[in-house]
Amino acid sequence: MLTAQANVRRSDITILSGAYFTFFAIVGLMVPYLSVYLDRLGYDSQSIGELLAMVATMRIIGPSLWSAIADKTGRHILVARIGGLCALLSLVSLFWLESRLGRLIALAAFNLFWTAVLPQVEVITLRKLAVIPGMYGKVRSAGSLGFIVISTLAGVAIADYGADAFVAIGVILAVLLLANLCLVAQPKIPQQQIQQEAQSHAPFWSLALIGLVTCSFLIQTSHGAYYSFFILYMVDLGYSEFAAGWLVALGVLAEIVLFWRIGSLFSRFRLMTLFQAALVLTCLRWLLMSGWADIWPVLTLSLLLHAASFGIIHACSMRWLHHHIASAHHSKAQALYSGTGFGAGSVAGPAVVAPLWQQGAGAMESYLVCAGIAALAIVVFQLTIKSSAMNDSPPE
Repeated sequence: MLTAQANVRRSDITILSGAYFTFFAIVGLMVPYLSVYLDRLGYDSQSIGELLAMVATMRIIGPSLWSAIADKTGRHILVARIGGLCALLSLVSLFWLESRLGRLIALAAFNLFWTAVLPQVEVITLRKLAVIPGMYGKVRSAGSLGFIVISTLAGVAIADYGADAFVAIGVILAVLLLANLCLVAQPKIPQQQIQQEAQSHAPFWSLALIGLVTCSFLIQTSHGAYYSFFILYMVDLGYSEFAAGWLVALGVLAEIVLFWRIGSLFSRFRLMTLFQAALVLTCLRWLLMSGWADIWPVLTLSLLLHAASFGIIHACSMRWLHHHIASAHHSKAQALYSGTGFGAGSVAGPAVVAPLWQQGAGAMESYLVCAGIAALAIVVFQLTIKSSAMNDSPPE
């Protein structure tokens, strides 16, 4: 173990942290401000909605497309670099494109190529850092930090300098992301592990994997009211938009602290215990939001539970995928997890709660539905992942 840890260079940790920071900084730019960018260019609500739907579609189909190539070739970092380069070029083209069709194609291309990056970075990070308990969480926390920094600062830049600031920030971040990807080395799989997997003919699909992906989809869907209407909900409760933004930041800060401490949690509790507790806390979080968000201690607790509803669930999912899926299928598994959860789930969530919201009048009903979806995830977990015959402890 000490020898394996020695083979992980400090520069590897720095580079991978930089890749996560810049990737999720782009998320922090795109998720809140893409609609603002399109509005500044004169797009109407219907056009913006159609384009955002296209973006969501790319997030669903893109990861599996690229990861199939990565698993077949074994060149995960090369696939990530190609995706990062093409995503950068797509963003740069927005400086010159003026037609709506041209911008649509550029943004579609950006999202298609950009989805090639994260599954490969996850695979590489888990392979490089698996020998150091808790290190994955610390490196992954850089992504949360990147999201919060850019989502906080980009709004000011766009307000002062207009739509071009959105593209400029995106290009700068994409350049930094590509630079980090160019410094990452493809990790080697131990020959003994390759031989063991070849002899076992390890299958990809299992009841537990289906359950994990389904739970990911349901939990992401349960965040629909929070991701879509939280700011508006807080304004309705009397908070300013500035204060509401800092309340969102509180949840992300809790997530960062969780990622730094996840190693100690894994050493004290079984993986299935942590996973199940996080699902229950997610359900509790939305119940608290449904009826007691006007009580600030309850609201604060709900926001701190983002550490469970996203942080613990994501960390447990990554650990499970790394230890229970054959190395030859790692990228495919990451793509399935990402495309189904963060892709399809991020589409389904707003679609479920939007008809219920009714300008805030249906906030309670919306969050109760989200709590019900999280409760369904608990049931799926019990019937699939927890009841599977697979050992939840990582192999020695």
